Amino acid sequence: KRARSSPSFVIEVGCGCGLLGMAVAVLSSAHVVLTDVPIMLQHTQRVLDCNAGVAAVRARVTTHELDWESSTDSTEQLLAHARSGAEAKDDVHPALIVGSDVIFAESLVNPLLSTLDRLSGPLTDIYLCVEPRNEQSHQMFLERAAELFRVKRIPHSRLHKDFRSTECVVLHLRKILANPS
Repeated sequence: KRARSSPSFVIEVGCGCGLLGMAVAVLSSAHVVLTDVPIMLQHTQRVLDCNAGVAAVRARVTTHELDWESSTDSTEQLLAHARSGAEAKDDVHPALIVGSDVIFAESLVNPLLSTLDRLSGPLTDIYLCVEPRNEQSHQMFLERAAELFRVKRIPHSRLHKDFRSTECVVLHLRKILANPS
């Protein structure tokens, strides 16, 4: 579904081959930054090179290293990189963060949530498509995510009929705003 207004920049976490981020670039006018660990980004870059004929991919998709277990500095560098390619340079946080199949190991739940927390602002929408392959990590993610974000499961009835799957869950997260006291 197309957004009402296109975000300035979008970040895909754990991009793998980068298909989701490339689709966002084609369907919007946003600058899209595909992120993953270095060894995966080598593969991602080969996929991008193969899709260089797609104008939106060539013009608006870049990659940036992001290891969820790394320091705060890497998320700040990523945000600076993303802003540099965006039209609206004053956007501090992305309007949209996406990820697919990023919840698979208990050891990565806290680093992923910490990364999402650092990357997102109060108006950032986060959409994650997950296949609960590891029930413990999935439950851990849902419980811990609820401490930082409002978490909603998108009902299958709201997904396009060609893309519904009983094996996958689409989650929408939005940062919980602190009450000013």
